[in-house]
Amino acid sequence: MSKLIRKYSYFAICAALTGAFSLLMLSSTGCEDDDSPTSPDTVRDTTVDTTVDTVSQNAMIYAYAINFDDAKGTAGNLVTDHYLSEDLDIASCIIYNIGNPDWGADSAEEIIKFSDVSDAATKDSIVSKMAVNNHFNVDPGMSRDTLIPAAGSAAFTATRTALPAGDTFFETANYIGAFNTTNWMSWTFASQVKAGVITDDTTSKPEKIITDDSVAAGKDLMLSADTTYILDGFVFVESGAMITIPAGTVIKAEPGGQLNASALIICRGAKIIAQGTTADPIIMTAKQDDLKYQDDINATSRGLWGGLIVLGSAVTQRAAGVEQIEGINPDDPRGEYGGTAADDSSGVITYVSIRYGGTNIGEGNEINGLTMGGVGNKTVINNIEVTNNADDGFEFFGGSVNTKHLCAIACGDDSYDWDEGFNGKGQFWVVVQSDDAGDRAAEMDGCASDNRGDATGYSKPTIYNATFVGSGAESGNDGNMIMKLREETGGYYYNSIFTDFAGALKVVNP
Repeated sequence: MSKLIRKYSYFAICAALTGAFSLLMLSSTGCEDDDSPTSPDTVRDTTVDTTVDTVSQNAMIYAYAINFDDAKGTAGNLVTDHYLSEDLDIASCIIYNIGNPDWGADSAEEIIKFSDVSDAATKDSIVSKMAVNNHFNVDPGMSRDTLIPAAGSAAFTATRTALPAGDTFFETANYIGAFNTTNWMSWTFASQVKAGVITDDTTSKPEKIITDDSVAAGKDLMLSADTTYILDGFVFVESGAMITIPAGTVIKAEPGGQLNASALIICRGAKIIAQGTTADPIIMTAKQDDLKYQDDINATSRGLWGGLIVLGSAVTQRAAGVEQIEGINPDDPRGEYGGTAADDSSGVITYVSIRYGGTNIGEGNEINGLTMGGVGNKTVINNIEVTNNADDGFEFFGGSVNTKHLCAIACGDDSYDWDEGFNGKGQFWVVVQSDDAGDRAAEMDGCASDNRGDATGYSKPTIYNATFVGSGAESGNDGNMIMKLREETGGYYYNSIFTDFAGALKVVNP
């Protein structure tokens, strides 16, 4: 047991939980699970299905931060089945500073929660495997302010998992986490804010409005860094067309939601060539964002415009093969994604900063910072920052795209979300959540609801060298977790750092 854990009487537990979760209802009927980002996960015993109002006098409460959820799955293809059969793994990861001192958790048993998993032997096997394969309660020698681990710290000395033999995508990294001794994020808006400097190009430039009529099907549109572009509404780059965005270009978007939302959509069969540099990144932001100032938009502002949506023809796990992406009118065929071409290319996107997106276009239907639907592995995506997005930072709907150096900063929902059979690779992924919002750093979904039980098509990406920093162990951001694994997902996280999460509460009877 953690030295930080305190024993609570039943009444003290109720008081603590009520204070922490204003939305949690304690009653004789128990607690209902609300999967929304603003509500806590159900608080249940880890070994029996005991609701909060029947815990024993010597019960403990812990902040859990990893959730194995078998609720939406089929026997033999459950998340727990995949973990024990090696189709899902979390190994050589440093997991540190979870929960505040009153209910902090520092072991696998304390940090993991099981949902709809009744078999005690399965739980014990998973906890034991997680404990042996990872580094719990080991200080990585870094903080949320610097992200760079100290020389000689566990980030450099703890046991690592080797890269796959013969792989040509992953880079050798003799450390755990996304950083060695240098900050490759120095080009991002987040780093500018931290340093108190402005490196964005603030030169006054003429403005040009881009509408959906600006990009004709089969035609090319070449932008210029000498002009500031204003997106007005949904702008589709249709099949056969290509948009080229040179380094240093600024694209702003008109505000609005619902039918008045603005976003840039790269359709199946179209291409985007957006190649920024460290000195001249491409910026996509809200119209009201004055780049000469860092504080002209409130630090908690999100959802001021849509975002960037890229749709390809790579394989998804959806039963129909081709689906309609969320965030776009379901009656518009230009929102279709998916196909049979794993090596499909949607172009090149590098050194792009996407700020203040995620507007709501319908009930529970927000746009992610960078949405990737059926994007193939010939697409190049690296060095992308999504900051202050109202919904997820990055979401992968199937596909096989490989990505490096992704940064999700202060997003309102999940930082990374994969679904529908995504099987790409990722390295050097970063999360820094704000203290006011942010659900899970990673929501890992395996199969769509129309095709569960697919023995081969579920999500199974491989991620090395992530650094995920939560809202703060004492932030009060209820339900702030490292990851939720559900809907039959597989996948692999290796050599990563997960730290500073508030967690959600669970009760453990002795």
